[in-house]
Amino acid sequence: MTRPFHIAVVISLAVALALAGCFRDGKPDRDKPAVRVEGPASEESETAISADEESGSADSDNTSAKSQLTEDDLARTSWENPFRSRLWSCKGWRIDEYSMTCESDSGQPATFLRPYRSVVIECRFSRTEQNESETATEEDVPIECEIRLLNSDSNRWASLSLRPTGITLAESADGANSTMRTLRVTDRSSGDSLSDVVVRLALTPNRLLVAVDGQIKINVTRPGTIMMDDCFAQFVVSESNIVLSDVRFEGD
Repeated sequence: MTRPFHIAVVISLAVALALAGCFRDGKPDRDKPAVRVEGPASEESETAISADEESGSADSDNTSAKSQLTEDDLARTSWENPFRSRLWSCKGWRIDEYSMTCESDSGQPATFLRPYRSVVIECRFSRTEQNESETATEEDVPIECEIRLLNSDSNRWASLSLRPTGITLAESADGANSTMRTLRVTDRSSGDSLSDVVVRLALTPNRLLVAVDGQIKINVTRPGTIMMDDCFAQFVVSESNIVLSDVRFEGD
C-alpha cells in the first residue's frame, strides 16, 4: 500500500473514533432511568391538608379571589345584599340577585372576601320548598348553620354553630386548626318558624355578641384567635337547598 493510502486510513479511523466519543458524551438523559421520590406525605403535611379541607376556609383560593377586588371594594365599610360573584369564594353555592343557595352537602363555606376587624353581620338562613319536602319528618327541627370568623393572617378562626338543641361558640385550638376549643354553649329556643333563622353577630374590638331570632344568646370577650386581627366571614350549612339571604355587613 502507498503512504498516502495509509495516511487516509489513519485519518478515517481518527475521525470515526472522535465522532463516536461525541455521540456517547451527548447521549440524551432520557436513556437513563428516571428517579422520582414520591414517599408518603409527612404528618405535618397531612395535618395541614385535612385542616384546609375542614375549614374550606380562606386559603390560597380566597387570597387569589381577593386579588380581583378593587380598592373601592376593600375600602367600603357597608354592604347590603352583596350578592356579586366577584365578592365571594363560594364553591358549591349558586348566587342570585338577592340570595345564595347551597347546592352541596359537603359543607363548603361561602366566604365574603372583604376582611373586617370590627363588624356587624346580619343574615337569614332558610329552607327552600324543595328542601322542606325532602326533609319533612314527624318532628321538624330548626336549620343547622354556622358562621365563621377566619383570621386573614393565621387562618385560625372562631365559629358560631347553630344546632337543633344548642348554640356553640368555639375557636381553633392550634395553628393546624385540627381541633376546636369550646368557649360558650347556650340553649337554642326556636323562633316562630323552623324553616328559617335570623342571626346577628357583632364583633367589637373587645367583645363578641350574638342574637338569634331577636334574642341575645352570647356576650363574651372577643376570642383570642381573632383578637385585633382582620377576619373573613364564612357561612356554612350541612345540607343542600339552604338559602342565605338578607345579608348585611357594617364595619371596618
